[in-house]
Amino acid sequence: MPDRSFLNWPFFEDRHREFAERLDGWCATNLPVDHHDVDAACRELVAKLGRDGWLKPTALDPANPGPLDVRTLCITRETL
Repeated sequence: MPDRSFLNWPFFEDRHREFAERLDGWCATNLPVDHHDVDAACRELVAKLGRDGWLKPTALDPANPGPLDVRTLCITRETL
């Protein structure tokens, strides 16, 4: 597991640490993918991320708009 000591910084909350732990677990199960066909691998990975709800922090929900949690977005980006 990569260094996650930054999650102890005061602006991360328990929900961010829990999110990072769940995403690490998901990555351990679903990554790496076969990169023989990079385009197919990317499509498959994005489909899995969407199916399992990991893309929700990347965009606002038009039906329920609210502030974007950029801390969760950054954790997602760094983990992937």
